[in-house]
Amino acid sequence: MNYIAVVEDSAQDRAVLDSYLEKYQQEKDCHFQITHFSDGDEIALGYKGGYDLILMDIEMTFLDGMSAAEEIRRADPEVLIIFITNSPQYAIKGYAVQALDYILKPLSYYAFCQRMNHVRELLGRRQKHFLTVPCAGGVQKLDVSDIYYVEICDHDLLFHTKQGEVHSTGSMRDVEQKLPPENFFRSSKAYLVNLEHVDGIQDEDAIVNGDRVQISRAKRKAFLAALNHYMGGNHLMETEVLGNIPRLYTALADWLACLLYLFFLPKRTAGWRRYTIHAVFLLLLGVFMQATGQVPQFWFLPCIAVSILIMYLYIRMQADVPARSAGYYCVRAFILGELAASLEWQLYYYMAGRQGTPGADVSVCILAVDYAAVYGAVFALERNYNDIASPLHVHKKEFLSTLFIGVAVYAASNLSYVSPDTPFSGKMTAEIYNIRTLVDLGGMAILFAHHMQLVEYRRKKERDALQNVLQAQYAQYRSAQDSIDLINKKYHDLKHQIAVLRSETSEEKAHYLDAMEQEIRSYEAQNKTGNEVLDTILTSKSLYCQQHGITLTCVADGAALDFMDTMDLCSLFGNALDNAIESVEKLPDSEQRLIHLVVARQKSFLWIRVENTYDGAFQADGNLPKTTKSDARYHGYGLKSIYDTAEKYGGTAEITTQENQFTLKVLFPIKQK
Repeated sequence: MNYIAVVEDSAQDRAVLDSYLEKYQQEKDCHFQITHFSDGDEIALGYKGGYDLILMDIEMTFLDGMSAAEEIRRADPEVLIIFITNSPQYAIKGYAVQALDYILKPLSYYAFCQRMNHVRELLGRRQKHFLTVPCAGGVQKLDVSDIYYVEICDHDLLFHTKQGEVHSTGSMRDVEQKLPPENFFRSSKAYLVNLEHVDGIQDEDAIVNGDRVQISRAKRKAFLAALNHYMGGNHLMETEVLGNIPRLYTALADWLACLLYLFFLPKRTAGWRRYTIHAVFLLLLGVFMQATGQVPQFWFLPCIAVSILIMYLYIRMQADVPARSAGYYCVRAFILGELAASLEWQLYYYMAGRQGTPGADVSVCILAVDYAAVYGAVFALERNYNDIASPLHVHKKEFLSTLFIGVAVYAASNLSYVSPDTPFSGKMTAEIYNIRTLVDLGGMAILFAHHMQLVEYRRKKERDALQNVLQAQYAQYRSAQDSIDLINKKYHDLKHQIAVLRSETSEEKAHYLDAMEQEIRSYEAQNKTGNEVLDTILTSKSLYCQQHGITLTCVADGAALDFMDTMDLCSLFGNALDNAIESVEKLPDSEQRLIHLVVARQKSFLWIRVENTYDGAFQADGNLPKTTKSDARYHGYGLKSIYDTAEKYGGTAEITTQENQFTLKVLFPIKQK
């Protein structure tokens, strides 16, 4: 049960709120205990607490909502406050009392429902969870919310809590599995951090309850993202003459090559399904290779084709990429597996020539060292040219060129197996191994260079497109600034003219002038957030929203944006609001066209949240919505620009969807002065 206080002096609005709360309880199968107050002084004076949420009107007779909230905040810093108002212009004041949100009158159930969903999510995080840990003399029960962080100390665990340090035994992995993953993050091998108690970031460490906790370089980006989310190949046909590469070695090489490229591709499956598919295809490749080890020469190429098909199906089932892209990476994996198997057997042949046939232990050791070196080196090269969040979309010509290279490399490396009597064939075993390994190495180099060229071309096109987006948003801002200045000038001129006319007019004409004044008042630039650039952008977007039946609200601490330059502000907020407007314009019901912007400081972080309703037709493509356009190569540059701006200032951005609500959240660490 949640306890809610409704502070509203209008009986009509109280009745509407009660009906909405009753309807919401029935729909969500939850229960509220509701207490009513008719003025701010009734709840604020002598505030006793005990409420989870306060729905507060702002304009009341004896004590307005803002003043009441200030009194309540002194006594209760945890209670959630949502303002209900006729006016959207309370940005700075609302931030000062840490208001969660506000709802505009006349009350819309749709908007009310969206806000209550957010409230329930936050309240759910505050529920008590306990962890029982072994310690000297028995066990100790810890409140999860009281844990600052967990540290590995001398092979044991040290829990840093509000009550002090607790020494325990066990593994960090077991503790991590028992704690709620949305609250805790493994910042490094030695530390597990409660995100609730992260006060800031300094250098490479997180500040947790005044302590510096290490964040590994590899996990810094993921840590910020979690914090943001918490806060709002061919297989050679060996001949008996040359000494066959063990078929299982080749199968393992091909499987590892596929696994390496799958690491850089978005996953189609998760959990036990993913690992089951990995195991099934390793077994399938091994069984097929072993079963076709002694096939006649006639079946050589068909067997190779089948093994390639198995690799393709493996990548296709595990990677969420188009068929052409799966084929592209299959060719690259095929040549990589060819290289790893060829090099391993060449080293084995060299050892056999020098010291006689090595034992099984030496053979396995050679295999492990060779595969570790080959795949480790390729992984180090590929990681800079593959982005799992934005995989390479391969075009037809690019796939065909890659396929041609792969076929040529395989044919050249295996020419000696077909006929030793050509100018490019080897006649000695060592020569054949050398040719095969060197050709495969050259083929890998060509394919990697080809991949680099494709990636750099995409990056250049993307940089150019992002720069165009940035320039367009800045030009839009300059144009809006000039237009708003002109509108404000005309507005003030008209106000004076109306004032003169009022002194000379009759009662009927005065009524007409009242209507005229009310109509032009909407064109005054009213957004005052503390940042002139943000004010201009909001005013421009507000005017557009007014003309198109869109409700745009804002709670913004604009002064917190002083560290960002003008063009980055234009790009971030211009693109975010343009995307939101484009989305809500698709909704036929104007009541559902809602956009809400929050800019607020929390501890040592700046948090930006842009929410908008949408029609529910959303599919993710990495970090971006999946486009429905016929040409998907260069879509989503507005959102890409937002992600780039976040990274530029050491922050992170995230997109979430819930019950027809699209949310963009951006988190920036604030540098301590």
